[in-house]
Amino acid sequence: MLRSWIEGWKKENKWKLLLDAGSLAIIVLGIGVSIYMNGVGRSLWLDEAYLVSSLENRSFLQLTASPLDYVQSAPVIYLYIVKLLMTLLGDSEWVLRLFSVFCYILTIFLSGYVSKKLFGCKYPLLCAAFVANTNFLLRYSNVFKPYVSECVWVLLVLLIYAWYREKKISWYLMIVSYMILIWAANPVCFFIGGILSCEFAAGIFEKNKEKLWHSVIGGCGIGASFLFYYFYWLRAAATDDFMQKYWINDRFPLFSLNRDEWAVGWKLIRTLFGACHKELRFLLLAMVLGGLIVGIVKKNWYGIVLAIGFFLALFASSLYRFPVRDRLWAFSFPLFAILAFYFADLMLIKEGTRRGEIFAVLILLVLVLTNSGIKTYREKDEVYWAGNETNPLIAYVQEHIQADEKVYVFYNSIPAVSYKIGYGVNRIGNVPEDNIIWATSVLAKDDLNLIAPEDKCYILTSQADSETLDPLLEELEGYGSLETVLDVYGTRLYYFCR
Repeated sequence: MLRSWIEGWKKENKWKLLLDAGSLAIIVLGIGVSIYMNGVGRSLWLDEAYLVSSLENRSFLQLTASPLDYVQSAPVIYLYIVKLLMTLLGDSEWVLRLFSVFCYILTIFLSGYVSKKLFGCKYPLLCAAFVANTNFLLRYSNVFKPYVSECVWVLLVLLIYAWYREKKISWYLMIVSYMILIWAANPVCFFIGGILSCEFAAGIFEKNKEKLWHSVIGGCGIGASFLFYYFYWLRAAATDDFMQKYWINDRFPLFSLNRDEWAVGWKLIRTLFGACHKELRFLLLAMVLGGLIVGIVKKNWYGIVLAIGFFLALFASSLYRFPVRDRLWAFSFPLFAILAFYFADLMLIKEGTRRGEIFAVLILLVLVLTNSGIKTYREKDEVYWAGNETNPLIAYVQEHIQADEKVYVFYNSIPAVSYKIGYGVNRIGNVPEDNIIWATSVLAKDDLNLIAPEDKCYILTSQADSETLDPLLEELEGYGSLETVLDVYGTRLYYFCR
């Protein structure tokens, strides 16, 4: 396949060869930046530190035996892949994020491949370059969470369907693959639902009993897999009161007639598109909608699947089951790119003049080049997360703390500190006895009585807003002196002395 692609590429005109070469350069830069980001040693963000707790403290057999610590949620297959990497390569931050980097790279090439194979785009490498330069995807390629991996699984859902339609795989293998992929990413359910709906409708209109029967049986098998997955794994996080309240403002009002609710829905959509392209988000949105409409009108099966899939996702959101938040919808960004490029390709390239093609390519180039991912994250300072850089603070305390000093660890800092020094360890630095005072409340002021009696005490904080932390600091100044010892990207270490 690669050889035939290279031979076909050599036959293209110089105009396209130049664009492809430029696209490849952007792709290589994107991959290089992602790898670079994973090598700077960024501290774990709070949610990453929450998630790693379960992987560090559970064996393979125990990993999914009970809900994850800290009300975290991640697909079973993702957890076992990362657990395997930890077993083979260790548990450092770069290992935890390694699968996200790999999935970012795979997403780039799958996006180009899908745009060419399923949608017939003339400039698939340009589409891949858009994905490579997407700010959000680059940012989360350096995060120990499953968001970028979900892009891969959703694109695989489409490719597996294409292989089935081309008779490269059997109906049975396609269904079994989907039954497994449900355990890899929640969003795949929506697009598998789109595929089953298309197959069922085709069976009716074509009066094809075999296709109709296959869609029904396949739906039962996939539904059974989903139900088992839900009751085994998803239900705890999906029904948790805290999580329900946390995401309550991210519901999309799909069937609402209330103007205020639709204003909220429109804001959610704008925010979602702004996450990957703020300057031209309305142009991108218009092209994505155009791609969906054209796909339906032209009876492109994969375009119809995407339309149904997005509808099901918004329907689930309207039922408070799938919040519209950028990181939960990371899977959509490559699909947005494919649909936008498909629209430009079909309307201005395949059915237009040479001038139309030049105009389309210029639009696509603007979309690619005004994305800011590579430009942003090639700067080291942009890689670090404000308020979450606990590693330098821990290192400072380990080096400087004396036997007569204590260290208070703020509530939100506990997961990251525990990961770094070891779970169950109550000592930082080369001292003869335990010296850590663990926070007992997310409201720092509630722990005043734990710090004030100490003669000398470091205060290690992260993910700490002023409203939560300042009342404690102001009270402590009445008991003695307080100074800021270290400030690393807004992550502060204080020192209290009576």
